This record gives sequence, C-alpha cells and structure tokens, in this order.
Amino acid sequence: MRDRLKKSGFIITIILITCVMMILIYANRNMPDTRFIDTHAQLTSNEFVSLFDDNNQPQIQGLVDKAIEVRGVLKKITLKEGRYSLLLTSNLKDRYVLCKMQINQNPNVVELAPGQNVIVKGIFKGVLLDAILLNCIIIDDNDL
Repeated sequence: MRDRLKKSGFIITIILITCVMMILIYANRNMPDTRFIDTHAQLTSNEFVSLFDDNNQPQIQGLVDKAIEVRGVLKKITLKEGRYSLLLTSNLKDRYVLCKMQINQNPNVVELAPGQNVIVKGIFKGVLLDAILLNCIIIDDNDL
C-alpha cells in the first residue's frame, strides 16, 4: 500500500512539473522584445505579490500579458540553457517574483549580485507559487 502511494505521489509530481514547464514554454514563445513595450504598471515586489489574494482577482486579470516594472531585492540568480532567471524577494514568506530574462540581458545580469536592489520589466504571465514575468529586462535607475 505504501509503495503504491509513493508511486502515485511521484507520478503526480512529475505530471505537475511537466505542466509547469509546458506552460512556461508555451507562454514564452514568440514574445516581443520587452524594451519596446509600454509599461502598464510600476510596483515593488511587495506590492506586486500582495495583490495575489482572492480579493484582487479582477485587478490581477487586468495585468496578465501586460508589461510590468517591479522593483525589489534580488534573492537568487540562476542560469539554465543560456537564459538567466532572477528571483526577487517579498515580505510574504515563500512568495517571490520570478523573472525569466531575455537573452540580450545576459551581460547586464552577470553584473548583479544577491541582495542588490533591481528594477525589472517583464510580461506578467500569472501566478503559480510565485508571480511569473517573462522576457524581462533590467531597468537602469538612470532610465527612469
């Protein structure tokens, strides 16, 4: 019985991971260059993440597929298949903003370090556990 439960749990986990990957791949195809898209909203990572409760669903739906600028503290930088991702912290435990960067941003990302304040602009795709921004670019404070 325990073996059957372990196998079922493993299979469900694999299915969920596959679904998340498929969503990210689907959402990231043929995305326009974010540098040339008008910004729809400017928020801190705390403000952005705090929107994701049941009371703000209409407001969140209005942000999907729009360019959002988010200012926050960099928690982690990862590199996978030649593309960087940034994880920005929030004041809610285990809630982050995940920014999958445009490839042309790689030279800018290598200059960043965890703990640094950053401003990113990306296309908001939705929320799983974290808010997901795709095709992100780094916004220089001098550009504001």
